[in-house]
Amino acid sequence: MKRIILSIFIVIILFVINLFFGNPISKFIVNNSEDKYIKENYGNLNLERDKIFYNFKDGYYNIRLQDENSVDTTFLLSYDSSGRLKSDNFDDRLFNTFLRFENEIRNYGKFLEKENNFNYEISLSILDDGNNLDLLKLDEKVDFKNFPLKVSAGVLGFSNNLTFEEAMKILQELQKILDKENFEIRKYSIILIPMKDRAENGEAKTWENALSISDIPSEIIINGDINELRNLHNIQNTTTKE
Repeated sequence: MKRIILSIFIVIILFVINLFFGNPISKFIVNNSEDKYIKENYGNLNLERDKIFYNFKDGYYNIRLQDENSVDTTFLLSYDSSGRLKSDNFDDRLFNTFLRFENEIRNYGKFLEKENNFNYEISLSILDDGNNLDLLKLDEKVDFKNFPLKVSAGVLGFSNNLTFEEAMKILQELQKILDKENFEIRKYSIILIPMKDRAENGEAKTWENALSISDIPSEIIINGDINELRNLHNIQNTTTKE
């Protein structure tokens, strides 16, 4: 009886291990298939390989590879349990360049915030205009003086004065900071949260009472058009409620 219980227990353990980590036989088969595929297709690259990892969600065995001579050439090979290649995203590696640019511009917003002693959080992000990848080159260095992509700028903070006049004042301060840079800012946004909704850790306890306006054309800020800012907020607020 004890042997039967022990055998059942071992079977269950093996089943759980295979379910979440894959089985070693399949990993061995995949490893051999991977070696052959890489030699045939990427033998000219100096690839660094991670260990095979199993994705229990789709049942595929994956290998992540990095070309040591290219910061953006990171890609994934996926195999089924029989060692058949299911996907190779090598051709999508330019998206890694985009992600790197996106991360750099986000960090640059934090830099500008501190550099200018700005009392609010500055968030810079890349606008999706449908052809961002066409404007980038693999392994291209990020040059903030000649940034090739359109940028949106946002400001977030706490205030006891949640008026459109105050929002405009803050947006114009942000615009003055960004006018010194060589970014093409197409859209702005602002979120002002009441001081009473500020938690001890500096985060917002709730966003319900915030003054929030997004997709603000730069012309509205340049012209200081508070009525247009108010109208934009009312339109967005009405659309959200509906």
